Amino acid sequence: TGAAMQCTLSLAAGAQVLKTEASTSSESALRVRQLSTAVHRDIEDLHKRLVIMLRSSHGNRREFERVHLVLPFRCVVRGQLVSGYTADLSSGGALLARLGGDRLMHTEVAVELPGLGVLPAQVLAVSPAGAHLQFRDLAPQQIERLQERLIREKQREAGYVERCTRLAARVAQALAEALAQRRLTQAELFDREYQLVPDTKPAQFTTRFTALAEQLLPALLEAPLGEDPQIYSCVVVDKNGYAPVHNREYSMTPRPGDASWNELHCRSRRLLDDQHGLMAARSAQPHLVHTYLQPQANGQLLMLKEIAAPLWVQERHYGALRLALRPESA
Repeated sequence: TGAAMQCTLSLAAGAQVLKTEASTSSESALRVRQLSTAVHRDIEDLHKRLVIMLRSSHGNRREFERVHLVLPFRCVVRGQLVSGYTADLSSGGALLARLGGDRLMHTEVAVELPGLGVLPAQVLAVSPAGAHLQFRDLAPQQIERLQERLIREKQREAGYVERCTRLAARVAQALAEALAQRRLTQAELFDREYQLVPDTKPAQFTTRFTALAEQLLPALLEAPLGEDPQIYSCVVVDKNGYAPVHNREYSMTPRPGDASWNELHCRSRRLLDDQHGLMAARSAQPHLVHTYLQPQANGQLLMLKEIAAPLWVQERHYGALRLALRPESA
């Protein structure tokens, strides 16, 4: 894309300047280090952009439609019992999250899924996302149960998509009303100058919108959690993933010197800018559905299904409302 090309050209120009200055004088060492840091930062930013663009593309290269269905699985791989979660499921196969290793390629496995029984499959590919399976020789009854489960999940998903988009509209309306009442300006709402809160780890930040966000948003974001136990979290982020507030359960006062505890319990005023967070924050589609792993206090990883809807305030894209769902048992 144009953005990726521009960033690539910028990297090339920076690298050429770096080479030229390094060869002219030893006195340019400081400048070289500064340029090196800038180039490294630009490379990381380019990588994030490319991942987001590739994963947000519309084309489906598989024969079967994938449904983001999170189910616990068990299977025996080379004599060892393995368990975890599916990241997606289709009539033709499944993605088993975080199950990897080149030794798995073309391995025959039998995957047990709740409500679906034991499904024979073969590992076709392994990626950072996990092991990609193709189901093999399913019985007619297994195919029927699988298709019924996918239909049920699509219906369930549609209900949460409607809820998410409806809540996003309410949040956008609340922000528009605050602008109309002059409780804040557009410059304050779209402030991207993140001010570091001292002595916070992971780092927390404030903007000129944070104080008002702490007044406007909690009631809107807490309501869904009280209405539906399947909802894990509900948060508003700007296009850089900044969450001025989070749900009460995840907005504890940080503990000095306890970064691990703070990571799990202090998520307000944070930049949630991992790949999944930025995909949700920057998507302009009517809604986005994906899955990701969330660390838990017990040291385990919980697979969440998330629906995100963009937030448009006075025709400007602020960011997104992110609604995360706990996995169903069947």
